[in-house]
Amino acid sequence: MKKHVNTDAGRELSAKKSYLLNRVTAAVSKVSCKRDALHYMHNVMQMKHGLERDMLIFLTLAVVRVIKAKLDMPVPESDYLLESQKKYDAQIANDGGWFTVPFVKLALWNTQNGDYQQAIKSGTEGTKATAKAKLKKTLNQFMAYVNALMADDQTNAEAIASSARVTVILPPVKNKQDFTVKQAKATGSILLRCLAARDLLGKLLKANYEWQYSLDGLIWVDLPDTMKANTVAVGMEVGKLVWFRKRITTTKGGTTAWCTPKSITVQ
Repeated sequence: MKKHVNTDAGRELSAKKSYLLNRVTAAVSKVSCKRDALHYMHNVMQMKHGLERDMLIFLTLAVVRVIKAKLDMPVPESDYLLESQKKYDAQIANDGGWFTVPFVKLALWNTQNGDYQQAIKSGTEGTKATAKAKLKKTLNQFMAYVNALMADDQTNAEAIASSARVTVILPPVKNKQDFTVKQAKATGSILLRCLAARDLLGKLLKANYEWQYSLDGLIWVDLPDTMKANTVAVGMEVGKLVWFRKRITTTKGGTTAWCTPKSITVQ
């Protein structure tokens, strides 16, 4: 069997293990809220002991969001130099007191700022490119230093980033909704959709989808169950505000809680 080298760890993974690692990493990354995480871990703990289960537990812990930052440097030469100088000055001032253990290459950084300034004033394109490349390397090392400080103190991570004049990286926004309620083409009909049930590796699961509606959000009426992740509620009274909700049952995962209800005025 082919071997795949994990360059970070310096160890070899079999093709099977490498494929499994990629799949479980993708599966864990889809956990986007507390309810997902609880349902996800319930499924994980039902699995037989083995490599796949261990990977899933480890990666679930590994994807806990850590506040990080980036340099966010401007493109124009003079602006790039000015921002580098301001970042250096902020380290020297240390107004927030976060950099008591200083960045080890401060002196080199200051020298490189001067070299790049001189190159911009009187150097050739090649000289400028060389000076900027050296400065950029040091700035990247500085960014690693700041991110390490932030990782050690997540409570004050944003304050550290602000003092260092770097930009906090915001987590990606996940727009895919778990449950949607829309007017169907036919009068008095409402289209209900939800995300299909999947296992830990993203494979579709056989599931039972339960749907309910309410006219006051208190008394709920059953709609026919389905084996697919959508249904159409028919015969709704036009002009009425109606609430809908759903839950899902799978063999291994059990039954989820009812989702947060959503309302719509029937047309």
